[in-house]
Order: sequence, then C-alpha cells, then structure tokens
Amino acid sequence: MEFGQTQSADHRTAASFLAPLAPRAHRPAAEGSDNVLLREFGQAVQVRLLRSSTLVTFSKDAVLAKGGAPMETILFPESGMLALCTSSDKGPGLDGLLVGREGAVGLAEGMSDAPAPWSCHALSAGAAWAAPAELVAELLRWDPAAANAAWRYMARLGAQQHRALACGALHSGYARLARLLLEWSEHTGSERLTLTQERLSMILGLRRTTVTLLMGQLVEADVIDTGRGRIVLRDRQALEERSCSCRTAQVSAPASSRARP
Repeated sequence: MEFGQTQSADHRTAASFLAPLAPRAHRPAAEGSDNVLLREFGQAVQVRLLRSSTLVTFSKDAVLAKGGAPMETILFPESGMLALCTSSDKGPGLDGLLVGREGAVGLAEGMSDAPAPWSCHALSAGAAWAAPAELVAELLRWDPAAANAAWRYMARLGAQQHRALACGALHSGYARLARLLLEWSEHTGSERLTLTQERLSMILGLRRTTVTLLMGQLVEADVIDTGRGRIVLRDRQALEERSCSCRTAQVSAPASSRARP
C-alpha cells in the first residue's frame, strides 16, 4: 500500500501498512518531534531520522497494519493512539498493547526483519513519523545510547503486555478502568481523551453497560467529566488511588511522556 512519497527515494514504503495514510506538510527536521522515544534517541539521530521520514496522518478505526508481513516502515506517533492486537482483526482486546507519542510501532520487527505478529489499529485519529526501518536499524547500530533507549522501550512494551493479561484476570473492572484512563492520558500527552465507552468496553473486556456504570461512579466522585466521545480527567491523584496494583508495579515511563495539562 502506497501512502505517499517519502523524502528519500532510496527507501520503500511498507507493504504491511494497509490504511491510506495521508502525508502532511513536512516539518523541518530542525524543529524536532513530540515523540518521546525519538527525543530519547538524541539530537543527532533524531535529525538524521526525520530528514528521511514523512509525517503522515491516520483516521480513527483505521487498520494500519496486519500481521505476517515484514515491517519496512516504523511509525513514531506524534498524536493519537494506536493499539497492537494479536488476537483479532476486529480491534484491541485484553492483550492489546497501547502505543502513543511515547513510543513506536514496528520497532522490534523492523530492526530484526521479523514479520509483525500483530495487527495495528488506530484508536483515535492522529499523526506519526513514518521512518524507513533500514535507516532506523543503521542509526541505532551507529549510536549505542539511542540503541539502549530503543531496548528500554521494547522492554516496557513487553512488560505492558504481561501486565495487561494478568490484570484482566485478577483486578476489578473499576480499578482497571482507572488505570487505563491514566495510561491513555500518558500515551497521548493530554488530560482530554477522545474515547468512547464502546472502545473502553472492548479494551477492558467488559460489557458496555458495566463500563457505563463504572464511568458514572467516577463522574459522581468528581474524578472525571464525560461528554459525547470524550473524557476529561479532573483529579489525577484520585484516579491513581482508584487504580489497580498494576499501576504501582508498572515500569515507569519517562517523565517527558507524562500528560500535559
């Protein structure tokens, strides 16, 4: 699937990305990126990478990739929320891995030439830098500090998957909902979440009526506000106190990935 021309004609777009990603006006590399992982790579690697990347957009509910194909392109989200799901093409479930502006899609697979074992779903509209996987691998071999940042991120992603599977079996829906709202806020860098109850029920593996009840309890406690397709976090500390123990056991994300007011 061709989603637009990259700035470097030497690199191919990824056949595994299926949705028509629309190229946006290219931001000068000198302005950097809002993606936390790219910033952790360091200025030199980030600038070289962005010069050969394209800023693309994706729509809500788009399926950006399906498993089984090599990852020729790695996505570094600037905004929006993506989920990697191994169990179903219909969308993320209890095993879904959330990826926002703190990380990347296809990093491990692109560096190893391994086929993606998951499908990638857009949970909300957003934008991402599409970078040639060969170039990412080359730059990480060249810069040990950037490579360490990549390995730390991949370790956090693996821990997230193990934690999500255990959490679904051990903790209450109320506590898991509180944790998910906090993590979604951190992934997107915002206290205002574009998120429906239908989507929450799918991710948490709960009935929609149950999610409605739990959301109502959080609203009544003045912890969140809700509207049509949106949730606003009003009291992060109260949400932390209501979250399950996975929250405190969570491998901490970099401070720079925390949500902005």
